[in-house]
Amino acid sequence: MVSIASWNIRGLNRIPKQQEVHEVVVSNRLSVFAILESHVALSKLNNVCNSVFPHWSWTSNSNMCAIGTRIILGLDPSVAQLMVVTATDQVVHCLLSFHCGKKFYVSFVYAANYYIQCRQLWRDLYVHKQFVGDHPWTIMGDFNASLSLEESTASSSNVTIAMREFQECVDAINMADVNYSGLHYSWNQRPNSKTGILKKIDRVMANDMFIGDFPDAYVIFQPYRISDHSPMVLKLPDVSGSKPKPFKFGNFVVHNEAFQKVVKDGWGVEVHGHLMFRVVKRVRLMKKAFRKLMWSKGNIHDRVTKLRAELDSTQVLLDVNPDSVPLRLAEKNKLQEFNEALIEEERFLKQKAKVEWLRVGDSNCSYFHKVVKGRKNRNHIHAIFDNNDNVVEGDGVANVFTQHYEQFLGMAANYDSIDDPDSLFTSRISSVKAVHMVRPITSQEVRKAMFNIGR
Repeated sequence: MVSIASWNIRGLNRIPKQQEVHEVVVSNRLSVFAILESHVALSKLNNVCNSVFPHWSWTSNSNMCAIGTRIILGLDPSVAQLMVVTATDQVVHCLLSFHCGKKFYVSFVYAANYYIQCRQLWRDLYVHKQFVGDHPWTIMGDFNASLSLEESTASSSNVTIAMREFQECVDAINMADVNYSGLHYSWNQRPNSKTGILKKIDRVMANDMFIGDFPDAYVIFQPYRISDHSPMVLKLPDVSGSKPKPFKFGNFVVHNEAFQKVVKDGWGVEVHGHLMFRVVKRVRLMKKAFRKLMWSKGNIHDRVTKLRAELDSTQVLLDVNPDSVPLRLAEKNKLQEFNEALIEEERFLKQKAKVEWLRVGDSNCSYFHKVVKGRKNRNHIHAIFDNNDNVVEGDGVANVFTQHYEQFLGMAANYDSIDDPDSLFTSRISSVKAVHMVRPITSQEVRKAMFNIGR
């Protein structure tokens, strides 16, 4: 697993803060670390970085800053290589390449406090999006603005100019938050009065290509400690190496002509032992045959692409030679194969995404594939707190759930018998109201609901 972190430390000149930064590096086994708002002068930058990042490579945007260094980047050269594409006083755009061959663009942001100054940052991000194109890209750092009113404990009900322009930028560059856990509010204002303000102004976002290449990526927002900002650690399990994938049964296999025979042959194998053991053993024996059925025609998506190209070529040739009987037969066969492949792909995607609107023909649009990847990323639990409030990640998450339910379901409890079950329900609705609740939905109601959703 590779870990990349960003932290607004609010000054790195003092020894205690340097020690805390080093502690974050060691405890999270970081490979890349961005320190924001370091306040380190250019003349002292070399000594401070060598103290914080021993045996690491580092760079900064000090040449772009009027007072102090705003962004310092540290890198473990034994894990990856970092190439700075461009830099300003508010952002450093980089290309991060790992020794395993994977690479992606990453931008470390420390936005200005005033929204007018932030406009240059939003323009820089939009320009960089054109440069990145269809490659994976992630952005992490302090944006000094929230995306919604729910991301602040302040009682304001007005969307500020900074929030609106930040949201417009996120929409323009097509970014979304990476699945995260830990603290929700990443910034803690500590005024002299008792009424403090908590906000989420630090975040990690990524484009669709990044989520597609790193579907198991997640972020942990850790406690503030000596800063007023939360350190955010981006975890990339996919970079460290591939793990064996569990067997997943594709429902589209049941439509294969050989499916019935495979089940019949597998269930006919003689197995001795307990009834449940015999069932499980036979199901396991059929896994290999099911895998063979699933991949007998190759990758589902690649097959659709290949057949689409072959069908196009055949139809072009038929247009040149409309009287050719062999071409007409070939076009008919290719069209049939292509339609069958489309149906198989649709069945596979429907099972994977569980999206009901697939039935109306959205199976092959790019938006649908983005939903599949985004749903998988959001629904995966990457980290959890155990009973001792310790953060457990990776394979240990399943053990925490198992231990919890073993204890919960294994506990004996006293309960009172219920002689009259109807006494549990003291309030009942009339039959007229009950029928009204399940009345048919009209087209006007659907239209009104859709138009009331907002932007």
